[in-house]
Amino acid sequence: LYMERMSRKAHRDCSSPPRTLAPAPPGQLADGTTTVLDRAMLEHNLLSASKLYNNITFAELGNLLRIDPSRLRR
Repeated sequence: LYMERMSRKAHRDCSSPPRTLAPAPPGQLADGTTTVLDRAMLEHNLLSASKLYNNITFAELGNLLRIDPSRLRR
């Protein structure tokens, strides 16, 4: 992704793809709630955060990534 920066949902709206692409399934993962794109963005943002912070709590990291801190403990 671009220059190791954090990415937010507002910057990656994929809800209306170009008309030249054929519709595709959303690519759900085994948990049934996460898509492949969501997982890739989370992993990217975790990597970006690791380059910015040496010491951060789960609560602070969850707030930064805009996810529930309990998801980070898995």
